[in-house]
Amino acid sequence: MPRKVNHSKNISPRDVSGRKYIPGDIVEFTYKGSSDKKPLVLVLQKDTKIIRGVNINYLTKYEVGRLLEETNYKKMRYYNLYEDAYRTYSLDKISMTKIMEYIIDE
Repeated sequence: MPRKVNHSKNISPRDVSGRKYIPGDIVEFTYKGSSDKKPLVLVLQKDTKIIRGVNINYLTKYEVGRLLEETNYKKMRYYNLYEDAYRTYSLDKISMTKIMEYIIDE
């Protein structure tokens, strides 16, 4: 099981005024039925009942930087860096969703 990493210094909420999240967005939400109650997820795919994505809480800052450089989420160049953080979430267990921005340190 990957170790959890604190990214609180690198994230901030984005003002999106009612916009639904889409693949490529980073979202934070409350999740029932998991050990990680507040996942921070880069959404890769959203269906009617589930979302698939990479839980950034289990990536180092370096790995997050690589993930954010990806341009094709169906064929990721560095998937081996974040495959252990890939998750599927049931939409009926998600609440309190916020779209977030990840700030890369220079």
